[in-house]
Amino acid sequence: MYLGQQMTIKWLNGIQPKSISEQKTIWMHCSSLGEFEQGRMILEGLRQQLPDIYIYLSFFSPSGYEIRHNWVIANKVFYLPVDTEANASLIIGKLRPDCIILVKYDFWWNLLQKASDVKIPVYLVAANFNRDRYFFKPPFIHIMKKWKCIFTIRENTALLLNSYGFQHLLTVGDPRTDRVIAIKNQIKEFPKNLVKYLTSKPQVVVYGSVWESDLHVINPFIRQNPDILHILVPHDVSPENVHTLSKILDQPFSLLSKEDYSSGILMVDKIGILSSLYNYATFVYIGGGFGKGIHNTLEAAVYEVPLFFGPRYTSFPEAIEFVEVGAGFVVHDGNEFINKTKHLLRHQEDYIMIGKKLHDYFIRHQGASQKIISHIIRENFTG
Repeated sequence: MYLGQQMTIKWLNGIQPKSISEQKTIWMHCSSLGEFEQGRMILEGLRQQLPDIYIYLSFFSPSGYEIRHNWVIANKVFYLPVDTEANASLIIGKLRPDCIILVKYDFWWNLLQKASDVKIPVYLVAANFNRDRYFFKPPFIHIMKKWKCIFTIRENTALLLNSYGFQHLLTVGDPRTDRVIAIKNQIKEFPKNLVKYLTSKPQVVVYGSVWESDLHVINPFIRQNPDILHILVPHDVSPENVHTLSKILDQPFSLLSKEDYSSGILMVDKIGILSSLYNYATFVYIGGGFGKGIHNTLEAAVYEVPLFFGPRYTSFPEAIEFVEVGAGFVVHDGNEFINKTKHLLRHQEDYIMIGKKLHDYFIRHQGASQKIISHIIRENFTG
């Protein structure tokens, strides 16, 4: 057990168990920062509609806790302790939430069994499963079938769950869609000299969350397109990783932290601004497609520009849909990237059509968060 989990145990031991008559509470669990962003709009909406509710927010990963441990919407943010029966009894007995909301699929089985034993409603949001998931086998499937409702992103997940005998299902879409729309509407304002630089060339390519393995696609494209402004945002912005990428890149570049805007290539060594940089993009390359899987495509797609990424994208339903409708393009090497972007620059009607397709996508998929909020309030906090 690491320090954060030990701190949770100490905190739990120091509080009095909640009685049934006390303040209504909601508990959301997110594995890491990505899942938090997926569920964030749900908690914000619940807070707005139930201002007196007490909100617990828990994380497994430091990537979530370290960034959001002071998040103002939640009353208490904490690490989940190791999933033992004793810890499950302690945390459920002390907190006794009126409902638990899980985001995606970070399941703590002892905890969830204990919640079921004392009849606490459990909701799963942003569900996106395939048939080979281990939890479709006993004893896990029996715990899941006791949950109050599973909100699926797409109908095919609901059909899969239904084939296993699940009944309490609602297909509402991906709540992260609402989050990226909100981010777009609250775009960061950059200093004037940076804005001038970002608008200094007719085309801009933003390479989001790139890894070393992406460079074999990026490098040939950059070399063949000196008239395009190239914005590289590494997945890891540490000085060591930036140095490694720069050696592979082997071309002069500017560094954001030094406010050096003299080159046609900008290396961004700062976190938290990628989604706002997408606003300036003509094309977006999403990194990770030659490793464990691509980075988030939604926060780029909301700007209605063509998306490019490597072949490892099939675990992400939105990326699959972008490819199917012709708004996302899989590239395997630099030449493929070069040829596909050339085609779109020469055929503006195709480029414009991609923007329309992405616009329609977000019109169709927005509103999942409010549907989930309304359902949870109706079942737990009315009457």
